[in-house]
Amino acid sequence: MPRNQAQRAFFAFVTVFVTVHAYVFYSLYVVNGAPSWRSTGRQAFCAPSASRAVCI
Repeated sequence: MPRNQAQRAFFAFVTVFVTVHAYVFYSLYVVNGAPSWRSTGRQAFCAPSASRAVCI
């Protein structure tokens, strides 16, 4: 674990950076991945959700 303020700031920055990028790229994968599968004939698994169908 971080021992001083600089290490805590670095750890927080890396954590936020990784989390934001993971969320953004996963969202792009879900939103844009399924339509590209349909155009290539690959099957996507779609599960119903409260707001919309979630395809993986």
